[in-house]
Amino acid sequence: MDKLKNIATLTPEERLKGVTVDDLRTESKTNEIMAVINEMIAKYKKNYLQPQLCSQTRLIYQDKLKQFKKIDLDGVVYQLGVIADSDQLKFKHKLCQQVVEHYEQRVKLIRSIENTIKYCSTRIFALIGRNLPDRAKYSTPGFCQTDLAIFEQKKCRPEDWVTDIAKPDKQLNPNWYQNLQQLQNLYLTTLQELLNILNILENSTSTNSDELQKIAEPAHETMVTLVERVEELYGIIRLDDVMTPDTASKVKGGIAGIKSAQAAKLAAYRIINNLDPEAPDANY
Repeated sequence: MDKLKNIATLTPEERLKGVTVDDLRTESKTNEIMAVINEMIAKYKKNYLQPQLCSQTRLIYQDKLKQFKKIDLDGVVYQLGVIADSDQLKFKHKLCQQVVEHYEQRVKLIRSIENTIKYCSTRIFALIGRNLPDRAKYSTPGFCQTDLAIFEQKKCRPEDWVTDIAKPDKQLNPNWYQNLQQLQNLYLTTLQELLNILNILENSTSTNSDELQKIAEPAHETMVTLVERVEELYGIIRLDDVMTPDTASKVKGGIAGIKSAQAAKLAAYRIINNLDPEAPDANY
């Protein structure tokens, strides 16, 4: 059952702080997949990636291998996709090394998913995370106003570092919220896809490299697409001129003038970055 379905209402305090259901869903789904990642990596390290595992296994199975017929070992070889050595002991050691290398590749794939989530969630929580209790787990406490890619305070000038992150006025900044909703929908949908991939990986008993590649290839495609779209939408949101009631009163043409100016700036940004000058569909 999708845990996100349990998040249906907001407390009055949360509403006053500007927290939305999508914000809580974003936080909850991030926590869920990160917990799965941590559990899988810990399990693989404990069971398959301990130092001297193969040396210990070689000693343990030195006598036990003698009871197996060569035809039984050949069956194992066929399933795992490795080549048997004429010497059974050497074969067992080689088999162990193959298994260790396989789980190292599994961990490498899981780490890639983890890094992708951290990269994307840092940007999303920089927009929505001020009032979310678990935000500090997977994101930085602020961002640099003058550089979209900087999330480390030491790399940003003190006067440009922002930690008091608050959402803008919704009525005055409709494009900001439209793009944020699109970003969150994209993120949540993709996190579920990655969670499904992790479940497939966890349920797979094969240590065949070709089988692992079948899982890894769509995972990498999904991650690349997510990073590209998050970078695009985050850039658009951050470069949007946020309006306050005070600044809006000074803009010629009122609300209509604000929307027109924002649309022109965003179209220019998209053209410079080789994107479609038309705003993307918010229901992506």
